[in-house]
Amino acid sequence: MMKNNKDDDPIAVDTSMVLSKIRWNPSGTIIAVAGCSLEYEEKRAVVKFFDSKGNHLKNLRVPNAETVTDISWEGSGLRLAIAAGSNIYCAAIRPNYKWCYLANGTLV
Repeated sequence: MMKNNKDDDPIAVDTSMVLSKIRWNPSGTIIAVAGCSLEYEEKRAVVKFFDSKGNHLKNLRVPNAETVTDISWEGSGLRLAIAAGSNIYCAAIRPNYKWCYLANGTLV
């Protein structure tokens, strides 16, 4: 991942996949990497999620397909459309929110 085309210190991520599509969410905090995973004996369609620093967040296995052909984020960044084979899947993304409970009963 590079900040721009002259970045002297880009972040390299080994996804262990044959990539078909890569898309940033609208806020630029999560990158979805889609394709065919090389981690299993047979081909499996997978979408992997990484944060902006290259840390792995989550894997999403797509059923009944060997590879993902396309992905697209919804405008809010809370949903992802996944095209695999002759199917289109919709995934709801639930980010981990930081929260705090205060002594007066307020949840922040």
